[in-house]
Amino acid sequence: MFEFTLLGPGYGECVVIHYGNGEWLVVDSCVDEAGEPAALQYLDGLGVDVATAVRLIVVTHWHDDHIRGVSQLVQACRRADVACPAAFRRNEFLTLISAYSDGAMMLQTGVREMAKMVTLLNQRGTTVRLATENRLLLRRNGCELYALSPSDASIIAAMKQIATQMPQALQSKVAVAEPTPNHLSVALLAVIGDSAILLGGDVLRFHDRHRGWLRIADLHAESNHPVSDVVKIPHHGSPGADSLEMWNCLLSPQPIAVLTPFCRGNVSLPEPADAARICGQTREAYITARPHRTRPTRRSSGVEKTVADVLQNRRLRSPRFGRVTLRSDCRQPVNWTVELSGAAHQLDNDCEYSTAR
Repeated sequence: MFEFTLLGPGYGECVVIHYGNGEWLVVDSCVDEAGEPAALQYLDGLGVDVATAVRLIVVTHWHDDHIRGVSQLVQACRRADVACPAAFRRNEFLTLISAYSDGAMMLQTGVREMAKMVTLLNQRGTTVRLATENRLLLRRNGCELYALSPSDASIIAAMKQIATQMPQALQSKVAVAEPTPNHLSVALLAVIGDSAILLGGDVLRFHDRHRGWLRIADLHAESNHPVSDVVKIPHHGSPGADSLEMWNCLLSPQPIAVLTPFCRGNVSLPEPADAARICGQTREAYITARPHRTRPTRRSSGVEKTVADVLQNRRLRSPRFGRVTLRSDCRQPVNWTVELSGAAHQLDNDCEYSTAR
């Protein structure tokens, strides 16, 4: 039995996959409403011994909503290999996280989490697998997991971004901004027999054929990989994430689409227009929770400073947590069953939600 589970939002998103014989892989990390790594809570609830059963952890990129709790995940899953974008092990990136590993001015970024993870892996002696386009990351129990990105052009663009943030001698450290645009995100393809699942990470649509979905679509046309019946929509369904090349070249007609919302400050995804765009491509789209569209309270800077002084470790209330689970016995033709839990709903094209089938 093959099982695919998307968890979120709490804060962020996480994918957990069972690919047979009691073995699991985890893609990215998020924390649940209690602030605990969602993958660990989910697997513990199933009675899975994560120390031995999780064999691979993939970090698609270092945005905060995809990496929270990953150091705890790596620490608990002692037998797991770790894969991340190739640039994560480049000297520039390691120098950056080393420079900021003392915790100065980093609370808004994933740099601290990456530094903890790298320290754990070095202590364990684990060799990180570098994800680059068309690289096989896992082949076990009839399942193959391929990285579809980043391309060489994307890695070079990411290195240029990182270079601009490197602290110079005698220069004060400042908060490290999340890379925008995101050149580095890993897209994944899980192949099970003649079926496949596309995990879009936060890959974007660029206007040249050397990066993003255009590059991935071109490589797919040259490969023997099957089209996917299931897709994890990239970047919470935002404009500029999923593209016609993704839908038309990499996916079967009317695939099952799953996504998580994103809510932070005055940004709420997907917008109604995004939901309509996704539902225009498939009749089966599911989201782990309802987007939160209330406008944040506006306070004066003096009030904000007083609140910050009193509540040193305040945390914004997260949207409700939900789970979308897809299961298949891997026979042909593939028949996916859908299970919705918690705040998960079926997405409608007006951004309203209906009950599970």
